[in-house]
Amino acid sequence: MNDGLTADDDAEMMNSRVPDAAPATTADPKPKLPAIAHKGKAQVSAHTAVTALMPQNLDEAWRMAEAFYAADMVPAGLKGKSDGEKEIKAKLMLAICKGAEVGFAPVTAVGTIMVVNGKACIYGDGATSLVQNSSKVEWIKTEIASKEKSGKWGEGYKVTVSLKRKDQSEPYVRSFSYEDAKRARLTGKQGPWTDYPERQCYWRAVSWAYRDGASDALMGLAVAEEVRDYETEAQRGHKTDTSDLNDAAVLPHPNSDLPAGDANAAT
Repeated sequence: MNDGLTADDDAEMMNSRVPDAAPATTADPKPKLPAIAHKGKAQVSAHTAVTALMPQNLDEAWRMAEAFYAADMVPAGLKGKSDGEKEIKAKLMLAICKGAEVGFAPVTAVGTIMVVNGKACIYGDGATSLVQNSSKVEWIKTEIASKEKSGKWGEGYKVTVSLKRKDQSEPYVRSFSYEDAKRARLTGKQGPWTDYPERQCYWRAVSWAYRDGASDALMGLAVAEEVRDYETEAQRGHKTDTSDLNDAAVLPHPNSDLPAGDANAAT
């Protein structure tokens, strides 16, 4: 049935149902960040960067230490022998202050920096972050040797870490082996050396490479995985029978010119 409408009329009627498009506008040179819409609530925009709350003086650092203590966020490495409140807060404050020196925010500092044998130390992964972010290291390489290439802890196991600085031509190459651990009385030490000896051997080689090749990045911080074993190493000085060792020679302590076993080498 013909209702008298032409094809042009149909097109006009169809187009009349569609609203006109909004006029084109020039692009905003500074596009807004995407916002999260909540029904019945104001929109919340995402931040472009997170700024850590850093203490500006000793009073603020102490108040932060009190907050960590009140929240029971005290790692074992920052607890005192007597667990006295004042001692714990003092260690927390010093960890926060040392963290600020190397660029760590308070929460990161408290979880990474500790006091071991009376010395400010940092966990190996924290030390790695300082070295990698220092912009002074060109590359770090790790090589693992083992008996019959098994990769298992035992005789012949050795980790070698090489660190190449950008401002020097020769890399720092440091190693630690099963034989080194045996001479240091670490192979029978209960804890990480019996549970994860390969990892502990790695951290020893890493610690020596970092301390020798990137001491400016650590800024006086020692690697905790090494320092907490000093007490065990110092006990070598009380042993006179070395018949159970493959090599009776005593290695010099890696942190001083004193012979291994000297009580002063553990401090």
